[in-house]
Amino acid sequence: MLHDIGTTDKNIKATKVSFEYYGGMLAHNLIVQHGGSQNLAETVTEAIIRHQDFIENGMITSNGQLLQLTTILGISHCQGNLLIVDNMGLHSQLVHPKTIEEISLSYPRNKWTGCFADVVKTEIKLKPWSHTTSMGPSENAIVAGVLDNKLMEPYD
Repeated sequence: MLHDIGTTDKNIKATKVSFEYYGGMLAHNLIVQHGGSQNLAETVTEAIIRHQDFIENGMITSNGQLLQLTTILGISHCQGNLLIVDNMGLHSQLVHPKTIEEISLSYPRNKWTGCFADVVKTEIKLKPWSHTTSMGPSENAIVAGVLDNKLMEPYD
């Protein structure tokens, strides 16, 4: 639930740190302040920081892997609304089309594609060094990849 906490208007502008890293720090503090264990706080922090690290080499915790998979195709939020997300429509083989349809009807996307594309644009405009830039060769390529999501287009 906390993986995109760094993308809110308030939080994305509050720091020069990439939204994943700042979100990890915010989540860590929130968990500890509410009595969560240090182990839980660190596990969640690591998962949030690495949730967009779609690389072929290296290791990641099982929680980090789960968060990456749900980032690729899972439940997220935009402007207070829950919805199914596949930010670029690249992994349709992971979920049955009927499942995508049923979840999308139960949790409408509410123009998620445009919402996420705007977050990407904002992050890169405010922080041209941000981790978001590792998702593609340029802002235009990243935003184009998000906006060209044919898999989820019928539900947007």
